[in-house]
Amino acid sequence: MNAKDGDGNGILHLAVADKELEAIKIILSNNKINKNAQNANGFTALDIFAESSKDANKDREIKNVLQRTKFLRAVDIGDPNTWQKQTEWLETHRGALMVVASLIATMAFQAGLSPPGGVWQDATHENGTSVLAHTRPIYYNVYVLTTTIALASSMSIIILLVSGLPCKRASVGFIMMLMWIALMATMNTYLISMHALTPKDGYTMAIPVIRILSWVWSSLVGLLLLGHILRYFVGIIKMAAQLVQGVSKGFSSRSMDPPGA
Repeated sequence: MNAKDGDGNGILHLAVADKELEAIKIILSNNKINKNAQNANGFTALDIFAESSKDANKDREIKNVLQRTKFLRAVDIGDPNTWQKQTEWLETHRGALMVVASLIATMAFQAGLSPPGGVWQDATHENGTSVLAHTRPIYYNVYVLTTTIALASSMSIIILLVSGLPCKRASVGFIMMLMWIALMATMNTYLISMHALTPKDGYTMAIPVIRILSWVWSSLVGLLLLGHILRYFVGIIKMAAQLVQGVSKGFSSRSMDPPGA
């Protein structure tokens, strides 16, 4: 049903181009047909219909069929090649992502149980509590926050991959966003650890350099993460808008139909 000729046209493209109404209905009765497939010129069936010569009677009937079936034009779909490459990449590297997420989760879990400076083991303090929480409480709070974010993000990636989540637009974007968050939180955990383990009178040139490099790297990753989040939510908003538009068009076309049509 989705086979294409030398010009990339499928059977649906050809039926719409020839305005074969009955053929279009039969084709659309098959659930396996890709309604919004693009030919070699990047045209969907709806694009071909919009550019074809007009026949008032046939066009009206075909338009009603296409609107009820939620056809889209190429400009409304966006660039399918970009998402296709991303989904293929995610499917191919699913195992590698699982390994990376597992390593981050292991490091974050171990960091949570073994904070910098260790824990108190004498009679003057509460045994088992963090030394850093008493000596540098601000550092400890930030350390716990970044460690928890890294653990939660990496564990979420593992759950999504283990659950067999299909590689679609929403899942690809969400997994990539979680990976950015996990990496950024891991780097900030390392930065806080270096500050906590270095005494105030023992600062050398290494600490300012580590601080600058860490903040530059975190800022870069943060900007990339922000751009990815914005693109992810813009894509969701566009999909929701297309869905609402398709539903509204379906209602409007039905309301315009004369009685008995």
